[in-house]
Amino acid sequence: MSAIKQMMGQSAQVTDGGGNVEDLYKIQLHTGNSSPQTVTTGLNLADDGGIVWIKNRTSTGSNFIFGSDRTINNQALLTNNTTGYYGTSYSITHTTTGFDISTTSSGDVNENNKQYVSWNFKKASKFFDIQTWTGNGTAGRTISHDLGSNPGMVWVKRTDSTSNWEVFHRSLTSGYKLVLNSTGAESSGADITATSSTSITLSDSFTVNGNNATYVGYFFAHNDGDGIFGPTGDQDIIKCGVYTGNGSHTDGPEVDLGFEPQWLMTKGITSGNAYDWRVHDFMRGMEPNGVSPSNIGAKLEPNTFDNEDTLECRYAPTATGFRVMSDAGVVNANTAKYIYVAIRRGPMAIPTSSSEVFHIDTSTSDSSGFTHDATFRGDLVWYLRRDDGNNNIAARNLHKRDVFTTTTDAERDVSSYLLWDVPTGYKRNALLGNASTVDYLWQRAPHFCDVVLYEPSGGGFAQNIPHTLGVVPEMMWVKNRTDSGLDWAVYHKDAARGQTDLNFFDGGDKYLELNTGDAVADTISRWNDRNPTDTHFFIRGGSGHSNNTLKNDAQTGYIAILFATLAGVSKVGSYTGNGSNQNIECGFSNGAKFVMIKSLQSGNWHIFDTTRGLVAGNDTHLRGNLTDAEVSTADSIDPYSGGFNVVQNATTDLNKGPNDEIYIFYAIAA
Repeated sequence: MSAIKQMMGQSAQVTDGGGNVEDLYKIQLHTGNSSPQTVTTGLNLADDGGIVWIKNRTSTGSNFIFGSDRTINNQALLTNNTTGYYGTSYSITHTTTGFDISTTSSGDVNENNKQYVSWNFKKASKFFDIQTWTGNGTAGRTISHDLGSNPGMVWVKRTDSTSNWEVFHRSLTSGYKLVLNSTGAESSGADITATSSTSITLSDSFTVNGNNATYVGYFFAHNDGDGIFGPTGDQDIIKCGVYTGNGSHTDGPEVDLGFEPQWLMTKGITSGNAYDWRVHDFMRGMEPNGVSPSNIGAKLEPNTFDNEDTLECRYAPTATGFRVMSDAGVVNANTAKYIYVAIRRGPMAIPTSSSEVFHIDTSTSDSSGFTHDATFRGDLVWYLRRDDGNNNIAARNLHKRDVFTTTTDAERDVSSYLLWDVPTGYKRNALLGNASTVDYLWQRAPHFCDVVLYEPSGGGFAQNIPHTLGVVPEMMWVKNRTDSGLDWAVYHKDAARGQTDLNFFDGGDKYLELNTGDAVADTISRWNDRNPTDTHFFIRGGSGHSNNTLKNDAQTGYIAILFATLAGVSKVGSYTGNGSNQNIECGFSNGAKFVMIKSLQSGNWHIFDTTRGLVAGNDTHLRGNLTDAEVSTADSIDPYSGGFNVVQNATTDLNKGPNDEIYIFYAIAA
């Protein structure tokens, strides 16, 4: 333990690092109730140390940071204020699973019916650290830290008196600084005069090192190919960098992080284009590709009291970073510099059971609203009407819009009904009147499912679209979200199976349509005659179904949903009909709870699940491409421990034979 830690009696130690981003960082939403409440984040800050940074989204109020550096529970630091530790009439206590709020009325953290966000950082090597010290008024003072790498950003705050927050960022001009509680540009006279992988060096300024004054420093790492995270122990999860604006809305700067961000903090540092600090995150809505900046998103400002601006996000996350979607000076003035801190989107862990990443719910009426009771944060939902009507897909990165799977319509705005900003699952208000629905909820996870938004290339050029699935996608659903009249395009690894009458024998030339029952078709205009890889999928230039000729034309954009086989969790496959019944092996141990089957010849997309009844007898099923009511008068599928058993009957024709029809399927384990 360093001498400084011994002097300050600091007990919380930095962890050894490694693990996954979901083990170290969490964005949490909660609703105030003016009563004591527990907020569960899954992070043990009580033992491991870290900070809880809370902001009222609904109303004006300060940004409160409750750190493990505190000696008294009801003390906080305010990022928009120069005060030292701020004593209040309420208390936030770190726990082994999150934090407890004991206040009964504070508008800052727990006012009744107000909405709050907390950004929770756990101390860990190569990610985040906290240090405290007492100043000595001597220039050249060094303060040790435990990041294990040179910091990407450091905030220092005097805690016993008023003082600005001084900010070091690795991308500032040498010898320059920023102020967290200010809109100002970078300025000379930095008081953090040097940094290393073990320490920072301070001036004699009262802002960072006044004699006998007390201070706290928050240290944010920068991974640059030296990260120690993820299943392979070599992935990056946090980046601190800078981009240069180009003043273009249609072709704004694109930043390559090597990962998709879930949290993004930015600040203009050039005089004349400094403005406020900005924080965006995926839980509150980050701008997807192909959408005008005025339409969607949410920002908060660490340096102000302002409540959340729900129509102001000018960044589009991508599979490998983010793109600036505006020519506004706050984010993209020509030649201006903007620093950023980005944290990787999780989860990074590969699921081991379907309950971690897939959930089924039914609702008999949503006239008064409906909330999934899943234990995870959903990213994709397919809700199908059981009586009659359209079926719809919505995704977290589409924010409050959805796309029909039964039509060629463009996406629609459902901002008044569909809410992703809930701690788990998602919430749907009275969107479908009194309709009965079945809802399938997926979480994006490595080797299981991914959701990618992308823009057309323009000029009719082919594109290689990056994804984060981590393995080769075996099935993909792609839809033009913004132009009507275009079918869904479906890739399936076995689409070419048995297709000897076609000109090509490669899945990269085959496609189906999610909104029709049409047979598999042959063309290079969907996937550019290429099968996907574990990092990219490929689309043909000039095909409106997957790649329009216009780039960033108004709001043109696409959604791609990717699925893969994950042992014991999911299976993408095919079988040949035998005219009777047969077991379809998926490698499961307790059967399937969701099965979707489609003939490569003409036939509907039949959907079965254990919630509505997957039994040895008649099974209730829906057709994903039809608006018809569900059918419960046919025995088409039976339970089988290794997957499912398929039965031939004339109602569904899911096992015609012998050997004259090929069927593709997607199944998820019980």
